[in-house]
Amino acid sequence: MPEVLTNPEPAVFNMKGFCLYVGISQSTGWRLVNTYAVPHERPTPKTVRISKADADDFRAKRRVTNHQEHLRVKKGLENKK
Repeated sequence: MPEVLTNPEPAVFNMKGFCLYVGISQSTGWRLVNTYAVPHERPTPKTVRISKADADDFRAKRRVTNHQEHLRVKKGLENKK
């Protein structure tokens, strides 16, 4: 029986793929790119490439484990306990 081949996750995302992977709207994705909040390549003015590693870093920065941690981050006290 032949193996079923599945598409591995891409190493580089375009804007639509990045937004789907991270769970944000495309307008938010463009805002993040235009304000340099996410490292990216721009081979042409309308084309954006974002590496999977950078997308994973962005997802990790947005992660909140519980309400108390969320409040610490919101108040700028993330290094204090």
